[in-house]
Amino acid sequence: MRVIKAIFGLSLVAGLLGSATSAYAQEAHDRYMELLRSDIRAQKVEVMTEALKLTGEQAEAFWPIHREYEAELAEINDERIALVMEYFEKYDTEMTVRRVKELAERTIKLEEERTKLRKNYFKKFEKELNAMVAAKFLWTERMLNNIGDLQLQTNAPFLK
Repeated sequence: MRVIKAIFGLSLVAGLLGSATSAYAQEAHDRYMELLRSDIRAQKVEVMTEALKLTGEQAEAFWPIHREYEAELAEINDERIALVMEYFEKYDTEMTVRRVKELAERTIKLEEERTKLRKNYFKKFEKELNAMVAAKFLWTERMLNNIGDLQLQTNAPFLK
């Protein structure tokens, strides 16, 4: 539940970015977003720990790989958040058919990158641990991603 609340908070902050007009407000927003992201990452670790129920030996193999995954995922998520922010900021003023198509294509590309990343790390976890741990990772990660995606999508301007 804490993860859901944190992800919801991230989406609310994302929706408020349009109101940050000064450089100071943008800097404060960026610092807040980084704190929020670090809190969400910590909560993801809690959820993953509870879901996977790893032995000590499995945990030693799992967590370094998971940290690599999170670092790569953070890059994709940063791009996704920037894309969503751009969409939210320009929805009422600068949205043309060409612009919407460009944003949609970038969204699809990022989804493909995220899917490819999960697929690659599923294979790494399966190789280093086993298929059961890899599958539990995959399903838990997908659930967390879906919650985050839903929160971002419910704040879309066209849904209000």
